[in-house]
Amino acid sequence: MKEIIKDISIYASYALGAYTLMLITGYALQDFCSRRISNKRELEMEVKKEAEIQGVKNPIIIDFAERNSPRYKKMRGPRASISAYNRDTRKLVPFKDAETSEGIFPINILHVREGSECNTGMVKHEIYHLKHHLPGPRNKILNGLKYFFYEEPSAILYALRHMRN
Repeated sequence: MKEIIKDISIYASYALGAYTLMLITGYALQDFCSRRISNKRELEMEVKKEAEIQGVKNPIIIDFAERNSPRYKKMRGPRASISAYNRDTRKLVPFKDAETSEGIFPINILHVREGSECNTGMVKHEIYHLKHHLPGPRNKILNGLKYFFYEEPSAILYALRHMRN
């Protein structure tokens, strides 16, 4: 019985390693085959175009960190998030408040650093997350598993499939 468990754990680790390598390869292909975006204005146009294609209805705010800004080093990389905007206070509030309060509406935020990560594939990938995956489950373990095995691969495949656009 111990040998069976040992064999299963070995094969499972190989499968998980191969899966992770496939994700990294897909992300690298998405990045390599994409047109670079050189400034915030070009990024805004690309985001607007892709949001229309994917049918994202809520506004998208772009959080763009330029290379010489202090936020550049703190920002880990491109990601999408969802928040809410309070019209009365004119401030961002947690998304859960948009579900229960009047005068508060959901907004999407795209966090991007200037440089090689800023490309058309990344825009497609992150807007796909906004449209299909956010907000996610509140359970952190379930959210992590869902992200790794469903959300990230589907966003990579979407971006790769639509590279010519």
